[in-house]
Amino acid sequence: MQFSDNFDYQDVRRHFIENEVLNWELGMHIYSYFIEKEYAARVHDPRTYHSVCRDIVRRWTYPMVPDAQLLLDTSYTHYGSYVYKEQGVQIAQSVKLSSGVVIGANTIIEEGCEIRNTVIGRNCIIRKGAVIENSHIWGDNVIDEHAQIRYSIVCNGAVVRQKAVVPRGCVLSFNTAVGTLVCLPEYTRITTLAEDPTADGFDGYGDDEPATDS
Repeated sequence: MQFSDNFDYQDVRRHFIENEVLNWELGMHIYSYFIEKEYAARVHDPRTYHSVCRDIVRRWTYPMVPDAQLLLDTSYTHYGSYVYKEQGVQIAQSVKLSSGVVIGANTIIEEGCEIRNTVIGRNCIIRKGAVIENSHIWGDNVIDEHAQIRYSIVCNGAVVRQKAVVPRGCVLSFNTAVGTLVCLPEYTRITTLAEDPTADGFDGYGDDEPATDS
């Protein structure tokens, strides 16, 4: 009843709950349960999306981990150092894979690439010399030679052309493209859809420094 009478709160956690806790003398109570051995998180922006994905990859959510095959059509294998690969992955010998990398089925990574703390979906092609760091490449993507992607999200079907730079906080929506030698500003969002004037903005991975692994 109290929530229905105060329906204009913009954020339930930061506004409604905080206000109700301060008004405890009115007889309204909010009950909570403290989690000690379970894992729970709410994804509400790209920064928390990245953090939750990182926790899953680094097995903080066990048994909910990539190689548990939670979906019927997955075939992930854990190769140590939090590196997971599905069947059909082709990786050149000179590729540098650091800790925290997930690679989906039928993805091809060519010579000289550097992949760090990144989730790559299925049917992607990563050309020679590309560098991808702390990012999410969803699937059916092409990352051309010597392109750089850092702290960004690349949705299905997007293409990053040769020597393009996608810096921190960028989001490339479905079937978009970044041209050859293009260097995007930080926190750029690219989409094929018309702008929605009512949509709330977000600041990518946040204004502070990117989260680092402890």
